[in-house]
Amino acid sequence: MNKADLTRWSWVEIDRGALRRNTRAYKNLLNPRQRLCCVVKADAYGHGAVECAKIMYSAGADMFAVATVNEGVELRQGGITKPILILSEPPIEAIPTLLEFDIMPSVYTSDFALAYGECAVAAGKVGKYHLAIETGMNRIGVHYTQVLDFVRGINFHRGIQCDGVFTHFATADEPSGWDYKLQCQRFTEAVQAIKDAGFECGIVHCANTPSSMLDPSMHFDMIRAGVGLYGMQPCELSGRVMQLDPVMSVHARVTRVAHPAMGEGVGYGFTYRVPRTRVQICTLPIGYADGLSRTLSNRMDVLYRGERVHQVGNICMDQFMVAIQSNPAHEIPEAEYGDEMIIVGRDGDAEITMDEMARLRGTINYEVVLRLWHASRQGLRVGAAMGLMHIPGHNHQAPREVALEEIEAVLGDCHLCQLYQSRHNIVFGVGNPRARVMFIGEAPGRNEDLQGEPFVGAAGEDLNGILSLAGLKREDVYIANVLKCRPPGNRNPRPEEVLACSPFLREQIRSIWPDIIVTLGNPATHFVLKTEIGITKLRGRFHQMGHFVVMPTFHPAAALRNPAWQELLEEDFKMLGDYLERHPAPEDASE
Repeated sequence: MNKADLTRWSWVEIDRGALRRNTRAYKNLLNPRQRLCCVVKADAYGHGAVECAKIMYSAGADMFAVATVNEGVELRQGGITKPILILSEPPIEAIPTLLEFDIMPSVYTSDFALAYGECAVAAGKVGKYHLAIETGMNRIGVHYTQVLDFVRGINFHRGIQCDGVFTHFATADEPSGWDYKLQCQRFTEAVQAIKDAGFECGIVHCANTPSSMLDPSMHFDMIRAGVGLYGMQPCELSGRVMQLDPVMSVHARVTRVAHPAMGEGVGYGFTYRVPRTRVQICTLPIGYADGLSRTLSNRMDVLYRGERVHQVGNICMDQFMVAIQSNPAHEIPEAEYGDEMIIVGRDGDAEITMDEMARLRGTINYEVVLRLWHASRQGLRVGAAMGLMHIPGHNHQAPREVALEEIEAVLGDCHLCQLYQSRHNIVFGVGNPRARVMFIGEAPGRNEDLQGEPFVGAAGEDLNGILSLAGLKREDVYIANVLKCRPPGNRNPRPEEVLACSPFLREQIRSIWPDIIVTLGNPATHFVLKTEIGITKLRGRFHQMGHFVVMPTFHPAAALRNPAWQELLEEDFKMLGDYLERHPAPEDASE
């Protein structure tokens, strides 16, 4: 993924678990002899081509399709070894690169085909290609009435080999329509003519994302799945056939809060004026330069604490504002500096989708996500969402639905990162499965690794002692770590290790569903709050993250080495106790 921009409080998250589930869903449409081609053009529709391709490969992808030669080279250099197809005919000048990196072009002109063959012979290779057939979309390909003559004109060349034939449907979202049926007929007849003449067709494919979902009769040897892999429905009909999980979400943190007087304007042109008193205006650091179209001004919502709040004023180049307006019938807590809001994604039961953004802009979800892709390439920080795991026996599990024992069973003898090679025990977590307060540390230390339980060394003793300052006992709380295995030498967790463990921690949180999460130290705090701000600036107050109240504080191990921090740690635990006293558990909290 893209390198994080640590100077900005806005980011795109990619849910790898959702991508894996969507890929498997398309794979499950096929019989064992049919193949899945995953389209990863435009940097995988803005989701990161190399990383997405690796996930798709693990979920059953047989081939990858791109739009340009450079996109294919990027996949090869990223370690992708599966066949790669360019969905158009590239310039003749690109032929040496195609041969060097074993990338297949689409072919539909004899000049390119013969030049491709000559270069292949000179290099001692055979250049594979896919023949594009024009059946009615009038975009690329050999016209269906001229296919046989075209094949006869290039087939003699020993330097090239047809690996597949394909077309592209213009109206696959209307499978009962005449235009779609006509394209199907033209393609089927063209393919049969090639075969009847004794020529090889290779892999026959025509079903794009909607056709793959709506018309199994056109699957042939392979389907090409594109936008659906990323959790976006290609049309209204497809949503009735297959459930897809959104892969991308867009987030930002509040950089300023204000309470302008009634009648004051907000943003360029004062297209919004504060209608009454007690309206809070919050600024978020993302704008039309980041892919958020200015046409959405005063029309879109964002999510805050599971509620919709309205965007107000004209969207600026790199910022926009929202208004929080509470009333006696619908009280919405005011935001604080640093609070997270979601521009696209889910927060509790509330959700804003790419489709919703597309409807507001009068366009399609493809364009919305690709504008945000451009932004992520140019400056938006790209993070990794904690993917929702599939727990056997559960579909889209709700909070507190899945027992901790089921999650631990899925974890099993985990080999998702290299830490398994040096660990003695997996340290899953321990404590009350219905705790109001959940503690999250960094990673197991030496004693935890040996005993298989978190916080059992000197730091654990310190934690046990200061729990009383909050009116708590160890059996009242749940304790876990970001990592389940000890890093050698107690070094800091690496990003790939955090990524591997994050789904398990997410499911632990969802299983317990605490009121308060206490993050112990920088790594845990950065993970939960999605920030790089140091613990010394974040501690001493509570942070609202959707359903959860988060209290960052020092790790007990660090506090033992610094008496001044120990005092601050104790202050934070007293603050926690005061909060719990002021916010008692509801009577049905145990249910």
